[in-house]
Amino acid sequence: MPDQLRGRALVPGMPADISISTLTMYRAVGDLYRIYFVTQGHGFDFSLAFIPDDVAVPPASAIEGFERGYMAALCGYSLSRAGYPWRTTPPD
Repeated sequence: MPDQLRGRALVPGMPADISISTLTMYRAVGDLYRIYFVTQGHGFDFSLAFIPDDVAVPPASAIEGFERGYMAALCGYSLSRAGYPWRTTPPD
């Protein structure tokens, strides 16, 4: 790390923080597409599980220890009991 950056933290909402968050998100989406095309090229099925957008995620500071209700909602327990709706293509 360059000396001029040592000891500095990213401030949430500032351009550098937003840029890194955006880069990370698009890198993850790119990885999903790469995995999808590799599986299709080799004749394998592609199945994607993810946390739905309608799951309320509290701030990390509000979570203390293991909370069974939160984890059940996050992991889609009710969805998995009914047969998880696997996605067979990457997100749009």
